[in-house]
Amino acid sequence: MKENIFPPAFSSAFSAGLDFFRKQFKKTATRYPRGIIVGMVLLMGISAALSFTLMRADKPYTSLSAKVAQYPGMLPQTSPNLLLEVITLQAELKSFADKGEPNPTDSLRMEEILKRIQQLNQKLINK
Repeated sequence: MKENIFPPAFSSAFSAGLDFFRKQFKKTATRYPRGIIVGMVLLMGISAALSFTLMRADKPYTSLSAKVAQYPGMLPQTSPNLLLEVITLQAELKSFADKGEPNPTDSLRMEEILKRIQQLNQKLINK
């Protein structure tokens, strides 16, 4: 049975390459320590500038419940009718889900319900 020589040959070539780069970096670091430190600080400054300007994430979305939690003593100014309508629509949607396989008219009604819930949600958020 022949022994596979490729993995040991590859690992020795890879380690020899790494050893070469390690020696070169060590020579450069002992010859120019100030340059390496200045380069690292410069790269950290560029990274900080980019992260606070160009790579900045958008303002995160805050939900209605998070907005209400910011004002613990105040009740939200929402209409009880809107909330009741959302609850009834959700109950109707659940009844379609419990049915099993919906027919085409059920699918259209579910789509209408979802659109109406989204409209009501926008009304509640914008208040």
